[in-house]
This record gives sequence, C-alpha cells and structure tokens, in this order.
Amino acid sequence: MKIGKKGAGMNKTQSKKFKKTRWLCLTAGILIEALAGFCYAWSVVQTPLVEKYGWSISAAATGYTIYFISGMVFSVLFGSALKKRLTARQEVILGAILYGGGIAALRFMTGSIWFLYLSFGLVASMGTVMIYPVLVAYALELFPDKTGLASGVMTAGYGLGAVIWAPLLVFLNRRVGDIAMTLFYMGAMFLTGILMLSPLIQTPPEDFREMLREDMRANASNESMKKKAKRKQEPIYDLDQSQMMKTPMFYWAMIVLIAGMASGGMVVTQGSPMVQMKLGITAAEAATVVSLLAVANTAGRIVCGVVSDRLGKTRTVGLLHAVTLAVMAALITRRGTMFVAAMMGAVFCYGGFACQVAPVTEELFGGKHIGANYSVTYLSIGLASLFGPQIVGFIRDYFGNYELGYLFGAVMAGVGILVSVQIIRMMKKVQSQNAGTSSEI
Repeated sequence: MKIGKKGAGMNKTQSKKFKKTRWLCLTAGILIEALAGFCYAWSVVQTPLVEKYGWSISAAATGYTIYFISGMVFSVLFGSALKKRLTARQEVILGAILYGGGIAALRFMTGSIWFLYLSFGLVASMGTVMIYPVLVAYALELFPDKTGLASGVMTAGYGLGAVIWAPLLVFLNRRVGDIAMTLFYMGAMFLTGILMLSPLIQTPPEDFREMLREDMRANASNESMKKKAKRKQEPIYDLDQSQMMKTPMFYWAMIVLIAGMASGGMVVTQGSPMVQMKLGITAAEAATVVSLLAVANTAGRIVCGVVSDRLGKTRTVGLLHAVTLAVMAALITRRGTMFVAAMMGAVFCYGGFACQVAPVTEELFGGKHIGANYSVTYLSIGLASLFGPQIVGFIRDYFGNYELGYLFGAVMAGVGILVSVQIIRMMKKVQSQNAGTSSEI
C-alpha cells in the first residue's frame, strides 16, 4: 500500500511539473505546424513547375489533389495503428523525414509528372498527416482544460503556411533561378527545423488529465460551480474509434463539420476570382483581399477556439453556421467594402470550423482515444475541401458567376444549424441518462 501511495505521489508531482512546461510543448508544436503548412503555398509553386517542365496547369494541379486525397486515406487507414505504437514525438520525427524528404527530393525531377505525384503527392502527404493531425490531438492532451484554445492556436500555426512560405519561396526562387533547387532548400529547411523542435514534444504523465480535473473542481467556489465544472469535463461518450463509428452521433457530427467547411472553403479556394468578378478589380488588387482572407482564417481559429472553451464546442459550431448563413446572404446582396467584409466573415467561420474538429471529437467521444478518433474525424476537413470547391467551380463554369454558389453555401449553413440542434438534443439526452445511472449507483 505504501509503495502504491508513493508511486501515486510521484506521478502527481510529475503532473504538476509538466503543467508548468506544457506551454513550451505547445509553442514547439505551433512552430512545427507552421513548418508543416507548406501545402498552402502550392499556388506559387505550380506556375514555376509548369514553366520549367512544360506540364499543363491541370496536370500540375493534380499533384495537389493527390496530396490531399492520399493524406486523408493514410490517416483513416493507419492513423489509429500509429497512435497505438508511437508517441507523438516519434510520429513527428518520422513525419518530418517523409514530409521534408519528399519535398527536397523534387530536386531530382527530370520532367516526369509521376515523380511529382509520388514524391509530393504521396510521400510528403503521408509525412504531413503524421504531423498536423497528430499535433492537434497532442494539443488536446496538453490542455484538456482548454481544448478550444489549444486546437485553435495549433491549427492557426498550420494555417500560417500560406503567409510565411509563399513569399519566401518566391524570393528564394528568384535568387536561385531553379524551382527544383528551391524546393530542395525548402524541404531541407522543413526537415531540419522539425527535427530540432521535436525534443520539446513531451508525452504528458498518465494521470495528468485527472490531476487537472481535480484542480478544476477544487478551485470551484461553491457546489453549483463544482457541478458545472464536472459537467464541463465529462464527455458525452468515452469511446474508441470502432465504437465511435457505430454511433449515430458520429455521422451527425461529420455532417455538421463538412457542411461548415464546405461553405467557407468555397471562398478560401476561389477568393481571388470571386472578388475580381464582383468588384471588377485586377488580379494584383485582388491579392490584397486574399491576404486579408488569410488573416481572417487564422483569426477565426484562435478566436473560436477561445470562445468554444466557454460556450461549448458543439454550440460554437452551431453559432458559426448561423454566422455563415448571414455572410452568405451578404455575398449575394452586397458590393464593395461590405462584400469584402462578408468574404472575410466566411473565411473566419471556415477557420473556426477547422479548429473545432478535434475539440468536438473530444467533447462527444472523450479524450482517452482522441488521437485515434481524430484520425477519422479529420477526414471531414479533406472531404469538405474537395466537396465545396468542386461544386462552386462547376457553378462558375456553367452559369458564368458565383451567385448560386453563395446560395449553396447558405443552404449548407441552414443544414448545419438544423443538425447542430439535433446533436445538442442528443447530447442532453445522453447526459440525462448518464446522470440517472450515476445517481442509481
């Protein structure tokens, strides 16, 4: 008995020490995510590749599509197995080798488009999936008491890729004069940077989550606050991946997330031509608006992450759908500055949805298996990125404008509101059942 108590005391001491260093771990994760966000700079890579190798634009763009699809498939098929066998740090190290190495290997292209598809579309993509979703789930392990904030800043780090790497790549390519050599330098930098930061990705002690729960309850000043704190900590379910996928709640959650990101994703991918067509401005002038959209995307991830810690993750998603419905209506009816503001609102909501995928997964299905469960719900980001932009692109090609695309976004937001209400009702029902079971015990 004494040995057990001593061991428990040592674990608690380790947890308290780790609580002080977890901010350093989170900062390292954010920096690694920024290094892993190169895919958002793809638009500035594509043109130099086409000019150097004589590929068609569609052939080069297929490389990005393969990158996205292969990442989704890899995450679903192998994400859970890797989580069981490797720590977050080990996954990040392996991911860095594949991601940085896959980009650096583009130095050896001889003109075959299949080399691009293999090295970037497949290898680098697998590496990214071993970094981005893994560190988002890791952030929730670091801050089970602030999952919205943790997920928000971690996904914001990844989203900074377009802001940081696009101008750097343009500058470096002008100096080097060869896009293949430029990509070699970029890949080597990503690999080195992530490996240098990886020692700071430390695994939380086993009882870390429970220690934070005890502290939160102890800090509650009265009985009602203690009950509220307890409800806030308890997930709706506590399920592993296979159990999660058998519940209706999982499919409702996927619908509400995909609908939200599909709406905002239209503006993320088509922002420049949208504003050019609506306001009659040049591509150079539209670039300023695109920069504003990148800022809105990042801000949405951080702000909505903080808000969700107070309001609740699923309720925050429902609120984001209501805002999306309003801004989609504004995109149809407004012009000038108000149109640009509505675009920023749509992208702000997109960032908010993106940062809520992991916290919603944790809120509904528990934190014990968050890494494995998130590897599946992460699929919602990829599906929305393929689903929304494809539809709005078809609408633009067929009708010659984006007006019906905005209407489509409004419909998706309406669906999201209804499904959010359904999920909240189901949550209350399960919570009531859980409370009844607890009282009987």
